[in-house]
Amino acid sequence: MLGWAAPAAGQGTPGWVRFVAGAVSSVLVHEAGHVTAAAVLGGSPSVGFDHARPVIYSGLDAALDPHAQFVFSASGMSVQLLLNEVLLAWPDEAGELAGPFERGVLAGGIGTVVFYFTVGRNASVSDVQQMAQYSGLSKWTLAGIFGGVAVAEALRMVTRERYGPHFFVMPGPARTVRVGVSY
Repeated sequence: MLGWAAPAAGQGTPGWVRFVAGAVSSVLVHEAGHVTAAAVLGGSPSVGFDHARPVIYSGLDAALDPHAQFVFSASGMSVQLLLNEVLLAWPDEAGELAGPFERGVLAGGIGTVVFYFTVGRNASVSDVQQMAQYSGLSKWTLAGIFGGVAVAEALRMVTRERYGPHFFVMPGPARTVRVGVSY
């Protein structure tokens, strides 16, 4: 079932549950990218809290190796957007629409980029703040790099038959517009 509604008895998990599971999976891939990068770079990744918000710490000494800290900070969004690219490059079966889980993964990747370049941009442990601090690149330059990839992916989603013409926006009743995800 591709829709948000509850399925008939015996038809499986509702579409909205699968969509949310895809989005959560995308965020977990993001965090796994950080953990993997830290481990590969010789850090000791750990989970901690910053103002009651869970955070992955690299265990790297950023003063000794700012490049490694930059790679750690960039790895989350990079891996997440790479996952989106794999999904977008996967061959389509003729006439097959993407399911809610796949749509959730794609929306999660783009949503993370939007989050980090809006409300999550200036926190002390923000990936964008850390990348800017340890690379010499401005937050605007980083927004252009990661945002450009996300925009290209979004354009590919809305122009591919697999995702339908209403992945993000669709007409609503009485001359209104609904923004979100449609199945």
